[in-house]
Amino acid sequence: MGGIMARSIHFTIAACVLAVSACDDAQLAAPKAEDSTPQEWRGRWTANPFAGTKRIEIEHRRKRGPSVIYRIKNPQVIAALVDKIAITGIWNGISPGVIVSSEVKFVKRDGTVFGLDVLNYSTFRATDNSLMYLEPEFCQGLIEHLNSTRGAKIDLLEDLPATEETVPKTVAQTAPVQLTSPMPEDRERMTGETTAMVVRDLPRFLELVIAVRLSDKQGVGFYAAEPLRPLLKQLPAQEFEALNLTPQEWQKRIGELSRQGATQLALTPGLGYDLWLIESGDKQAVIPYYGQVTLTQSLADFNQQLFKRLEEVGPANAKRAKQ
Repeated sequence: MGGIMARSIHFTIAACVLAVSACDDAQLAAPKAEDSTPQEWRGRWTANPFAGTKRIEIEHRRKRGPSVIYRIKNPQVIAALVDKIAITGIWNGISPGVIVSSEVKFVKRDGTVFGLDVLNYSTFRATDNSLMYLEPEFCQGLIEHLNSTRGAKIDLLEDLPATEETVPKTVAQTAPVQLTSPMPEDRERMTGETTAMVVRDLPRFLELVIAVRLSDKQGVGFYAAEPLRPLLKQLPAQEFEALNLTPQEWQKRIGELSRQGATQLALTPGLGYDLWLIESGDKQAVIPYYGQVTLTQSLADFNQQLFKRLEEVGPANAKRAKQ
């Protein structure tokens, strides 16, 4: 897959408001899957960032002038759109510095907002500076709704035409509260703490994995976890060992292995955390910011089994790009 088409840096929006629906805010039915994360692991990652959505807002940027905001408040429409969301991949902790033409915001009942910058109709930059891959049906449904309600064709990948209009003084310029993510200096510590928790109950954790990232010298691929679940349950992890390394030592070690093209496997239960294995020997792998694991087979061999499984089921949800 080619590189992401975008411009350069993130932008600050001064917006005028165009309401797509005049309905009052209404409660949305529960999402299609409840958060089954064990209580003691909650807060370590966000399994369903779309839960509790009561309004969807789309900020559409102009080449020059104030952006337009399309608001969707109808609870039936929101429920139908959320139901189309299918996550096929998450890349935590990576965020291309680009300007986008639009952002989709999921406004929650508690006042927080989860935002997705639209890089293309299946690739998004999330609020917490991660990449999220979705099946294109969500964006297709969103655009169909906007086109039908506005009576005009909308392209969220292109800026709206320039205007000399200024931002109305009556429109509030304050942005909604965003979901928070740990400060960079705390992320390594939290990652190590979370890994120490999940390796104590690995079978339980593997049931919660929703996306898988496989990488080797050929590139990196993103896949929904469900077709791979039978193999993931057989993850050849035999013995985990914590290592007392500083964040700087970990960064050096990760860099060395990455430059060598080491095989990697990242198991993702949601935004904010991966159980990340990097092959460091024939049957050895390091787990960044935690320690190492002894395997019953090489990580490269295990990844090949996963690829073979994808060929059997059809890798329709694959997102593969050259490193």
